[in-house]
Amino acid sequence: MRKIVFIAMAWLFTVSAAWCDPLVFVAEDGFPPYSYYEHGRVQGIDAEVLREAGSRAGVDVKVELVPWKRVLFMVQSGQVDGAIAMFRNEEREKIFHFSKNPVHVTNLVAFFPKGSSFRYRTIADLYDMTAFVIAGYAISAEFEEAVKQGKIRRVEVNNIADGLNRLQKQENSCFIGNRVSVFYYARRHGVADKIEPAVGPPVKKRGAYMSVSKVEFNNPDRKAEFKRLDAELGKMIRDGTTTHITDNYTR
Repeated sequence: MRKIVFIAMAWLFTVSAAWCDPLVFVAEDGFPPYSYYEHGRVQGIDAEVLREAGSRAGVDVKVELVPWKRVLFMVQSGQVDGAIAMFRNEEREKIFHFSKNPVHVTNLVAFFPKGSSFRYRTIADLYDMTAFVIAGYAISAEFEEAVKQGKIRRVEVNNIADGLNRLQKQENSCFIGNRVSVFYYARRHGVADKIEPAVGPPVKKRGAYMSVSKVEFNNPDRKAEFKRLDAELGKMIRDGTTTHITDNYTR
């Protein structure tokens, strides 16, 4: 009898411990102001948004940072519960389950030297220009088609610093980058007064969503926690919390 009671208690303890395990999310390392290490602690807009959503939802979350290629592998292989922020596409939607609400929205904007007052309406406004783009970045289908047809000259750069430096030296050019990331860099390196975004809409606007593998989403307990986090992300967008967190990193 005592043995049965002991086994039952051990089982309950195991279940309880599993229930208390935090949801572990990964994000890209070295991607300020969204996710980066500072003084040994994970910082950034995405990490702060997720922690706030977890606090509101009553879900314990842990954030780890790894290179981007490992983010995809670790989520897909089940080494972690999910990724904080991932762009959706047809291929990824076959593997991952995405939140309904974005963790952040990326505005890809064309930057010009200060005083240009360039007005952007459509991709055709960039025809006959040199566009500096960080290597590996996909801008939009319309942009890539214009490059393919020779209407825009795409030149890949190493990073934001490289792109802004070339922008100042090359006439009839622009640098296309994430509005938040570019301003974050520019303000911390004293070059914010040398650049300005084009007047008008972004070249491309994309949401970055919380994601888990579909295998993980089939776990009823994890599914419930994920849905609670998702609901809180939506509330934070509507009540201005997400905007407030973003502004803290960019003003």
